[in-house]
This record gives sequence, structure tokens and C-alpha cells, in this order.
Amino acid sequence: MKIDSHRIEIEETCKPEYIEAIKQYWFLENNKFINKPKALGKLFGFSAYEFGKMIKSESKFFIKIQCDTCPKIESTQVNSQSNFAILKSELYDSKTKLFYCSKCKALKEVQRLEELENQKAIHIEKQNLAIKNQAW
Repeated sequence: MKIDSHRIEIEETCKPEYIEAIKQYWFLENNKFINKPKALGKLFGFSAYEFGKMIKSESKFFIKIQCDTCPKIESTQVNSQSNFAILKSELYDSKTKLFYCSKCKALKEVQRLEELENQKAIHIEKQNLAIKNQAW
């Protein structure tokens, strides 16, 4: 999954001493977050819970991801690293190593369900033929 671009928005009311912590929290390298909230929280004098709460209230993180099967670029906001992981698991197919936008993902799911219906119909047809010919 390749992130085309990302940006951080920090609230204007954010305390200046929190800004560096927020930037470090949202730092991406090779499409992965480098700094973990627990370690950063400790470094900046927060519990993991307090640090997460501060991140969510003082910042927003936006990403743009290019679909691997169509020209669409999906834009979304994530409010935590774990939220990003959930988004990634929903839109990234680890078997094919492709990212699917929501439209392509829905189309792929429809195709999968149609294939299951076709297989079910073939199975029923074979059962009926076996019953008719008493081939068991």
C-alpha cells in the first residue's frame, strides 16, 4: 500500500510543547508509523491513554492512497495509528498485495459473491444429476 500524500493538521489552540510530540507520533517511514504512542507518551510525560487522548483532540491526520486497480485516489482522515491499521486491513489485500479503493473493493466483493453463487448452483446441479442417475 503506497500512500500518495499525507498531512497533519494541528489545532491552533495546541500547546507549543505538544507540537513536536504530535509530529513524532504521525511520522511515517515506508508507509509505517515509526514511533509508538506508549514510548512517545513516556518521553513527553504522558500515560499512553493521556497521550492518545491529546493526539486525538489536538491533531488530525489525512492520507491519500492511490487505488492499484483504477485511477481513483482515496482520501481519508485517521485519528490514531490503530485507526490507520484498521483502514489498511479493510482496503489492502495482503494476498494480491494490492490496495483497493472502496468502489473497487465493493466490486470485488460482488464478484466473489457471484462466484460463490455459481459454485453453489453447479454443486446443486451435480447433486440433482447424481440423484436422477442414482450415481452414488
